[in-house]
Amino acid sequence: MHTVRHRAAGHGQKFRDMKTAALLCLALAGATFDCLVIAGFVCPGPSAAGSGSTAGQGLAKLPAPEAKGAATVLPRFEDYPSTVAFSGRLAPVVLASARYGRTYRTRLRAGAQTGPNFAGVFTVVSWGCGSSCQVSAIIDARTGALSRQMLRTTNGLEFHRDSRLLVADPLHPGDPPLETCAACGVVAAYEWTGASFKPVGRGPHLHLVVDRP
Repeated sequence: MHTVRHRAAGHGQKFRDMKTAALLCLALAGATFDCLVIAGFVCPGPSAAGSGSTAGQGLAKLPAPEAKGAATVLPRFEDYPSTVAFSGRLAPVVLASARYGRTYRTRLRAGAQTGPNFAGVFTVVSWGCGSSCQVSAIIDARTGALSRQMLRTTNGLEFHRDSRLLVADPLHPGDPPLETCAACGVVAAYEWTGASFKPVGRGPHLHLVVDRP
């Protein structure tokens, strides 16, 4: 009987801890950071609330270790060579080509002036959105058009000017193991088709945001 009561008490304590964590998540959902990890839960920050998500919908369990590590075997950049090369003058960014354009006009204008750095004729522009949070957009250096998709990451991007492949939340030397690193994100690869990103390989592919972060 003692053993049975001990197990029941352990489960009850675990339930109370999880319930407390969930309540704390809800209480802190309006804080200044984008993501808070408490006792295995991810709390939505202002960006989630601003997108129309409710606090209850924003609560999600962290990816299981096997899910976070599933996409770490990645394709090679040289297997996705760019098919076009840039020549001529850089086009100014067309802010009206995407809804988010005017919101981030300063970042996008500055990024467009740096010239192509991805897939031959495109420019990846990234900026911070809080602690361990980055948002990135693609600009066509020939026309100034913005991508309809954006990428949201916690550990940055890896891409090459001569390749159509982009890796979101790549592993860096010195990073802790994925199963113990809540801020490292989930590594995933995407192919840029010239108009949108196409997931490559095993998922989960969690980084794409359509038209607005």
